[in-house]
Amino acid sequence: MSAPRLPALFLAIQNPVSNIAPIGRFPEKRQPLKKFVMSLRDENFNNLTSIAGARGISVQELLRAVIIPEWSKTMAKKTTALPTVRTF
Repeated sequence: MSAPRLPALFLAIQNPVSNIAPIGRFPEKRQPLKKFVMSLRDENFNNLTSIAGARGISVQELLRAVIIPEWSKTMAKKTTALPTVRTF
């Protein structure tokens, strides 16, 4: 009896083609992610919770995907309007 044939996908995994670069969302040199802690008053946290709940996401996802990018855009516009030389 002959040995059972393995699916082509399994063989491709065992013997990957060397000229194909791996696809990933991280660059080769991984930088450690920056972390921070945020404290909110109950009223503000409740507002964020209700907004996130209406979108069907968590508060953390809301902060990462919506609030921080919007804040960054707003701050970038404000900083371009400021003079580049500051007097102290």
